[in-house]
Amino acid sequence: MITFTAPSLKRTTRRIFADSDQVFDVEYRGAGRPGIGLEIGRFHLIERSRFIHSVELSVGAKTIRGVERFDAVLDDPNRSTPFVLRGDGDFTFNYATAGFRANHLKQFSDYGFFQNSIGVNADYMFTGSTRFNDRGLPMTAMMGDRFTAQFNYRFGVGFKLTQNLLVVPSVETPILTVIQFNDMKSTIGVFNTRYRPLLFRLSFYLLDKKSGRSCPPKGPKRRNSDTLFGMMDGKSPW
Repeated sequence: MITFTAPSLKRTTRRIFADSDQVFDVEYRGAGRPGIGLEIGRFHLIERSRFIHSVELSVGAKTIRGVERFDAVLDDPNRSTPFVLRGDGDFTFNYATAGFRANHLKQFSDYGFFQNSIGVNADYMFTGSTRFNDRGLPMTAMMGDRFTAQFNYRFGVGFKLTQNLLVVPSVETPILTVIQFNDMKSTIGVFNTRYRPLLFRLSFYLLDKKSGRSCPPKGPKRRNSDTLFGMMDGKSPW
């Protein structure tokens, strides 16, 4: 897994009143950094479902990293050239994570399919480090939550490598944070910027050796009940 923190496109601006009656107009600029992660889990195929074709549980660890820079311009109309203070900071958060998701699969060829997933993840920050040079200005900064729970969406394109092995490259992002809830936001706040976590996965699914689980036939002989995972019985309770 590769993680990336995409900063908000809208930059944060604030007016700060410093000592000696100085006033600074500050603009913050976030930037993403890549991190890594690893997960293991189990999944279960639901062969008689129209909308939910598999469910899965996973546990693992991941790292979220990012950068913030700022320009603080002194509000002084008597100066011919602006006086600017520049500073920056960076963060690295390491999480233990657990997740559950339901997957919808849409086959587009004998060996390929699209995967759309809705899930929930719970993350606990077991270590973290931050560095922020405020240049002596009285700034307040968010430092990230120790525990987070979110609903997320994942999109992937899967391929059947062998009779019992699938590979699915995918990208995932939160769609709603429920802990800590913050006005329906799905981003995380660090320093003075909000970041959107993006998780790029390369997942491998090992199928069991169920009898009849073989690739569907090509051409007009193919039946609606034939799928990548073997023949289904056509009964769809959902």
